[in-house]
Amino acid sequence: MKKQKLQVYLSSGNFQGLCCIYPSNLLIPIDMLIWSYYLSGLGIMQGVLLAVLLFTRKINQKANKFLGAFICVLLVSLTEHWYQPMLPGLFSEILGGFLFLYGPLMLLYVKSLLGESLSLRNSIGHFAGFGLYILGLLAGYLLIEIEREIAELVLAHILFIHLLYYSFLTLNRIHLESRKEAFSVTYTILNWLKAFTGTLAAIYLVAFIGMYLRIMGLSASNWILFAVQTGCVLVVYGFSYWSLVQPEASRKQKEEVKYAHSGLSEPDQQILLNRILAFFTEHKPYFQPTFTLDQFARNMGTNRFYISQVINERTGKNFSDFLNAYRIEEAKRILTDPKKSHYSVVGAGYEAGFNSKTAFNTAFKKLTGYTPGEFRKLNREEVRIEQTGQ
Repeated sequence: MKKQKLQVYLSSGNFQGLCCIYPSNLLIPIDMLIWSYYLSGLGIMQGVLLAVLLFTRKINQKANKFLGAFICVLLVSLTEHWYQPMLPGLFSEILGGFLFLYGPLMLLYVKSLLGESLSLRNSIGHFAGFGLYILGLLAGYLLIEIEREIAELVLAHILFIHLLYYSFLTLNRIHLESRKEAFSVTYTILNWLKAFTGTLAAIYLVAFIGMYLRIMGLSASNWILFAVQTGCVLVVYGFSYWSLVQPEASRKQKEEVKYAHSGLSEPDQQILLNRILAFFTEHKPYFQPTFTLDQFARNMGTNRFYISQVINERTGKNFSDFLNAYRIEEAKRILTDPKKSHYSVVGAGYEAGFNSKTAFNTAFKKLTGYTPGEFRKLNREEVRIEQTGQ
């Protein structure tokens, strides 16, 4: 009975299919249509549960809301074959423009998960593509039929470029995070994010190929675009699994996880630590405001990962704190030296290797519990008491 209804519906020429992937001018196997309904139904049910979980979760609230919005947009595509016959053409096409939200939402999710502070002003520009699509859609109704077909083809290319561009931005942001000396999440999480973003980019590419085959009237497009639908459902289930096994994804990575696969033995660590300390004593690189971990690794003739590991595990500091500790000791020497009493507090910070007043004050208070000004004042008071004996 269900097959007969599908055949009647198909013969009417109205069936568009999931995400408009099944055009009415192609012969579509009925079994494929049935599986499409079952598959999309599973994805929709799981997606709704996942979206509710993400919007109500207390951990990583902003990141989870971006991911929840991404899942909701994906659900709009998966339910397209249900709402499309019931909505006027304009409203249906507006919902189709939600594809322009995929890339921005995924990028903002990754940025938020990695600890970036996202303001409305910084985020709103990413949705310009969707806004331009709506304006173009309204303007398209002023065109004749043939012009509209050309405009839609151009728009499809713009959408594809838009999706790949945001995939690149997202992967690049993940790559930059992995290059940091002390990043905010684990390697496992970064690999998950890379896998999800890469999978989405592959789905976009396959969908674009399917679109061209559909334009050419080839029945192979049915199978390709059915694979796209399957990929979208798998993404929903993948994110569901991710949300369950990584409930605290934004926590700082534990050092034993970070260096679990390091090939540096205990004796080698001690040797490298001795070399690091000797280099700092002899060359005093902390006087250089722009001294970096990569530069230090080149000076030492080793890689940045080993230096970071040794400093973290042997001193309990990351490279930035390790470097600033030397600078603060130098600043304390300047602030307590009677011969340099003419130095201002800021001048002492610059002399010690800091490149800004804010960085100096923040690092100094973090290590000593006092601001540089408070430290100098306390020291002078102690000197006065010693001299007067009071």
